[in-house]
Amino acid sequence: MAATSAQIYNWLERYAGIVAEQKQYLTGLDAAIGDGDHGINMDRGFQTVLVKIAPVRDKDAGTLLKTTGMALVGSVGAPADRSTAPSSCGPAPRSMENRRSPTGTSWRRSRRG
Repeated sequence: MAATSAQIYNWLERYAGIVAEQKQYLTGLDAAIGDGDHGINMDRGFQTVLVKIAPVRDKDAGTLLKTTGMALVGSVGAPADRSTAPSSCGPAPRSMENRRSPTGTSWRRSRRG
């Protein structure tokens, strides 16, 4: 069963609320292993999503999801380390073809989709 654009919109709205409520908790988790900005960034990103998807609320699911992705990348950015986002960075450089992705598959295999 495919989700409707109304269901996706409502889910994104609810998720943004949960992220806002849990911002400090997420930031605390990230502080233990990273730079301590995950909750702040996720909240900023999903607040931007809410603003950007409002005008396309009644469009198709693809438009909602693409707008969401673009809003997140535009407001939060993409991972600085290519190894953390193998599916969004294009083909792996030759020097990385035999390295393992975070999921344990080779870069070459993980790019075949």
